[in-house]
This record gives sequence, structure tokens and C-alpha cells, in this order.
Amino acid sequence: MDVLARVSLPASPQTHDVTNQPPPLADYDAFETDRALTSAVVDASAAWAQPHLHAIGMRAGSADAIELGFEANANPPQLKAFDRFGNRIDEVAFHPAYHALMADAVGFGLHASSWREPKLGAHVARA
Repeated sequence: MDVLARVSLPASPQTHDVTNQPPPLADYDAFETDRALTSAVVDASAAWAQPHLHAIGMRAGSADAIELGFEANANPPQLKAFDRFGNRIDEVAFHPAYHALMADAVGFGLHASSWREPKLGAHVARA
């Protein structure tokens, strides 16, 4: 007698349509849809940065960037304290999604924008 009998399960039937959930949040301007943020930018004399902030908001709200965020969060940095010979190396390995998001941030100049354009409200615009 075959101890490992194969069991075929019937296909899961469609039980119902889910209609009480919103569609996935993706491909939107994360800056424009945040009324408190857009108001604070204007109130803090950083309205001059709005075109750039809209571009950043479109990237942050893109389906691709959101997926990269999920991947980066699911794969936290890994400390490699020692090499295979026991020598201390103290390296941190980051998932490629983290590097992609950091490349976006640097590409938008977020790392130094308030110092490269020292205008009124520059630190607010950067934040």
C-alpha cells in the first residue's frame, strides 16, 4: 500500500466579490493629497518649492516606489560583524530596494537641498 497517497483538493470556489474595500493606493501625488503638508509648505514660506515637491510626490506615490518600500521593509539591513575567518568587518548589507529608494532621494536632491538653495523656507521644503 502506498503510504504517501496523493490527495487532490477541489478548486476553491469563488465565494463572493469584495466590494467594501478601497482600490489600492498607487500612482498619485503624495504631496498634493496631503492638505496639512501643502498648507504647511505655504505657511512656512516654501511655496517656491511646490513644483519640485509635486515631482517628489508623484514618485513617492508611484506603484513602483510603494512596492520598493514594501520590499525594503520586509528585508531589514543585515549586520555582518565577522568574515568567515572570524575577523571583525562590521558591514551592513542592504536590500536592493533600499538602494533604489535612496537613489531616488539623492536624485531629487533631498540630501542637501536646503543648503544648495538657501532660500526662506528651505528647511521646510526639504523636510
